[in-house]
Amino acid sequence: MNVKTMKTVFSMAAAALLLTGVSGCKKKAAAQNADGTPVRTVNVATVTTNVPFAYLNENDQYDGYEIAALREIDKRLPQYEFKISGMDFAAMPVALEAGSASIAVCMLVRSEARQAKFIFPKQYSTLSPINLVVRANRPNVNTLEDLAGMSVASTASSYEHSMLVAWNKAHPGKELILRDYSDATRADLFNAISRGEVDSTLAYPQGFDIVTKELGITNLRITPPGRHLLYAGEG
Repeated sequence: MNVKTMKTVFSMAAAALLLTGVSGCKKKAAAQNADGTPVRTVNVATVTTNVPFAYLNENDQYDGYEIAALREIDKRLPQYEFKISGMDFAAMPVALEAGSASIAVCMLVRSEARQAKFIFPKQYSTLSPINLVVRANRPNVNTLEDLAGMSVASTASSYEHSMLVAWNKAHPGKELILRDYSDATRADLFNAISRGEVDSTLAYPQGFDIVTKELGITNLRITPPGRHLLYAGEG
């Protein structure tokens, strides 16, 4: 595929890289810069529950580190205006291929299959250590092996869900019981574990610290990252 037709996958990308993916953006009907040059609208796809990276805050506004980085880039590129739309994780690559979005703001894994279709930033951050969240009274549960036969919660369209599916396929006899939620936030999943409705979920330390503090949950802990949790499929 010609680079000029590729869409950009954005995760804390530099502005220079961002420009390679906006050739197909639509011009706004009336918006202009002070010098009379037109302003182009760039459609951006993001998730809404990935605290603290990209999420909807209590005011129903897009917030998070990746959103802040995106808006800073927007300020520095007066010829473009970013229009952010929230969608399921699984829908973002589809939106990029269909042309309804030019940029995806999320921690998408830079797999060979995706690199054949999309442009990824050189400063890449998606492989952050990911951990298990369990109740504090389960000190012996620290890895996916320890969870064999237990329930693990995830949203059906998330990268974490695809990791868990890949784990089950690769470990017959040690399968996890997957509890899929169609539309759940980190808060929903943590509350479910806290109440004993499910045994575990996958989470990043930053999001765990923020969400449990806001909810006042004290009976959960996050495990040390296991090597097998960093990447277990394309997602």
